[in-house]
Amino acid sequence: MDAAGVALIDISIGTPESGANFCERSGFPADNLFCNPDRSLYMGLNFKKGWMSTLFRWGSLQNYDKSMTMQSKFDLALQQGGVLVVDSRKTLAYFHSEQGPGDVAPIQDVISACCSH
Repeated sequence: MDAAGVALIDISIGTPESGANFCERSGFPADNLFCNPDRSLYMGLNFKKGWMSTLFRWGSLQNYDKSMTMQSKFDLALQQGGVLVVDSRKTLAYFHSEQGPGDVAPIQDVISACCSH
């Protein structure tokens, strides 16, 4: 990704303290992590949140246990996220909004969006 001039940025619903802990444990660069504990960006992008999108989707229950162990607050486990790729012109090149747990962006689509600009 570095060779392609692509930076991976993570926008977390956690607090700055939990973000620092995440970076320390994972080795993720702290300069690339932005904490958004009030979820204003998630709401602005209309990312799904709630019981219906979290539990009542095929495969959700098996993934729900995993998400609960990673979240410090129950409410945060109900928040879905997504993947955005913004090119060097600051144009949205790719957008994927998770419909529920386990609904991840196809990695080949993300890589293609990153490398095509």
